[in-house]
Amino acid sequence: MNVSGLEEGMDRETVTTALLSNPLMRSLGAAVIPLLVEEYLGDETDPAEIRNRFLDLCGDFVFVMPALKTAKYHRDSGYPVYFYELRRRPSLFKDIKPDYVKADHGDELFFVIGGPFLPDDTLFSGLTEEEEKVLSKNMMKYWANFARTGDPNGPGLAEWPRYDQDEGYLQIDVHPKQKAAQRLKDTKYEFWNKILPEKIQKMAQEAAEHAGGEDGRPLVGTRYGKLLGKMVTVKETDRQVHAFYGVPFAKPPVGPLRFAASGPPESWNGVKEATEQPPM
Repeated sequence: MNVSGLEEGMDRETVTTALLSNPLMRSLGAAVIPLLVEEYLGDETDPAEIRNRFLDLCGDFVFVMPALKTAKYHRDSGYPVYFYELRRRPSLFKDIKPDYVKADHGDELFFVIGGPFLPDDTLFSGLTEEEEKVLSKNMMKYWANFARTGDPNGPGLAEWPRYDQDEGYLQIDVHPKQKAAQRLKDTKYEFWNKILPEKIQKMAQEAAEHAGGEDGRPLVGTRYGKLLGKMVTVKETDRQVHAFYGVPFAKPPVGPLRFAASGPPESWNGVKEATEQPPM
């Protein structure tokens, strides 16, 4: 997401514009954007803090929430999962990235591959602090242990909890800031995976009632005529969606049309019931 002027901060309008201009965010639907702005910005008015919260929003949507959901899926399948959050930004980015950019996506690679020990003319090499060399050694041990045994823990390393029902994870940082924690961004996870879908569903139901027939069933117009559908519940969820059955997409391929190219369906007057599967 390319947003200019971040150094000076942002306001609610620029945040909304930035979200609407991004195809990935826009795929959620324009009506959802105000819900995201309200959740992350609240009543905040400070431009710098608004910018920081905007960056949190983007990071949560693109990286954190999908990673957490994937970790939960693997955990629930019985696989050993070890989750981490990198909290140390490599010091080599000191003069490259502005201060408000914290540990970024992929920054852990600098430590995992031993970046602090590489020659100066090598990719990922650069200015490092002594404590980062210790961090890099520890991270290489964690990764090697996990590759060998499926468990990153080992002698001399801070305990890395398994990601189980307590949702423990490791906050990776220089000593003594590195520590185990639990339930990374649990309130935001609930927002993205429970509260937001419920709000979207409510908006969809209200739109259906507004645009539907007298009984609230969804009514849509097509180029061939109007279709009346029904609300159905998605299996194993409480979510409801609009359903339309037996929608004519082409003329039936019978008689002289059996081997001919398909043609458009016949138009109809009034409203066509699309609430049941037609006979096969």
